[in-house]
Amino acid sequence: MKAFIPAIMALSLSLAGCQTAPLPGATSIEPPTKGVYVGGLYKPIRDGRRRSAPVNLIRICTVSPTLAEFGVPAPEGNEVSDIDLLVSRKLSASVSLLNAAVAKAGLSGSISDYYEYKIVNAASYELGLADASVVYAKLMKNAQCRRQVDEELAEGKVVQVTKAYVGDIVFRRKTGLDLSGDLSTKAVQATLSSSTDLRFSGKGMIFAFVGKTKTGTGY
Repeated sequence: MKAFIPAIMALSLSLAGCQTAPLPGATSIEPPTKGVYVGGLYKPIRDGRRRSAPVNLIRICTVSPTLAEFGVPAPEGNEVSDIDLLVSRKLSASVSLLNAAVAKAGLSGSISDYYEYKIVNAASYELGLADASVVYAKLMKNAQCRRQVDEELAEGKVVQVTKAYVGDIVFRRKTGLDLSGDLSTKAVQATLSSSTDLRFSGKGMIFAFVGKTKTGTGY
């Protein structure tokens, strides 16, 4: 992950606490995605059935990963600890079912003793507010971008991503046991997926972001 790599992802499924991202102040993107860049403008889409939960992001105006066209420094990357998705509150119900399946199969321990589901090689990329303002002001000088923002603001809100979290999603069996039935890889994935939209693999996935809400063009 180079410093120019973007930014956001969201399987921040650690969704610790009240179904928020695993990182304080961040919003989860679900399912985690690619192509979301720090400094860019996006329309957040939330599942109406889960008002406090993660969002999807739809790009409004195009920016590059380096932001070179705006004359601001590329976002710097900072390492973030691995995130164990199996301990998130968002997946607690599914994990409880899987733990029961472990006991029913006559095995010891919990599902985390047999499967690993993590975000690894995680990093955050941040754009300072001064540089974010420069990017925004220059975006607003583009008539097409300005129209898009006006249209989206009329229906909802627009956010500018100022910080994004990127990592590789890994799901794998930890033991050489022949796990079958409710504990087969396919069955475990199906149980976890019943709680949320998930990805079980992917490099450079954006799983969470911090954004500033825009209330008008101002330019």
